[in-house]
Amino acid sequence: MKFKQRGLEALRSLVQEATTAGVNTEFTQDFGNPGRTICDFAQTWSVETILVGSRGLTGAKEMFLGSVSNYVTHHAPCSVLIVRETLKKHEPKPL
Repeated sequence: MKFKQRGLEALRSLVQEATTAGVNTEFTQDFGNPGRTICDFAQTWSVETILVGSRGLTGAKEMFLGSVSNYVTHHAPCSVLIVRETLKKHEPKPL
């Protein structure tokens, strides 16, 4: 129950931030297979584009851990924009 409440509080905070920035938002919190849930919501809400993050897992890690972004890309009823995580080890060092 605590986990669910913290999730809802985080979502409400993000909605407030988006509303303040002039972005019309809606949210829901559901549990289950994340990729399938995202695709089901996109179908139900007639979504035009899904924005999903990716940690950039490849090979064995992706096979064992799964990839929500990969699932959504192949099953979504709309366009999908994947945003990859920036790896700090590749960022240039300050001079």
